[in-house]
Amino acid sequence: MKKPDFEQFRQSLLRRAKALSQQEREPFRAAIVSLLDDSGLILVQRARKDGHDPALIEVHGSWIGTDFSPDHVIQSLRDLWPGNVFASGEQKYWIEAEDEIVDLEFAWDNGSGQFVTGKIKVTV
Repeated sequence: MKKPDFEQFRQSLLRRAKALSQQEREPFRAAIVSLLDDSGLILVQRARKDGHDPALIEVHGSWIGTDFSPDHVIQSLRDLWPGNVFASGEQKYWIEAEDEIVDLEFAWDNGSGQFVTGKIKVTV
């Protein structure tokens, strides 16, 4: 996946669909926190479900794996994501690193005119 493809998907959702309510987003936030915590690689420090449309769910964590190279963190997130967070619908994501921060941005279309977007920030 290329970043322009992800951005186009996310922008399309923002224009044509409706964001899930805060209450409807809570199971997704909880599933993302569990996915990261259960990996044994990321310690979740903060998780919000009240963000803005480009990132309705925002999760911040610290890398606790043994290899602290951003490339290894990116590959580990690719292997992990999305797990069982989204049961159906279409989901796309983008991962990039800048300095000691790895960002995973995602967007999910439930297929019924609603969406969830988010960002996972991992400090390496």
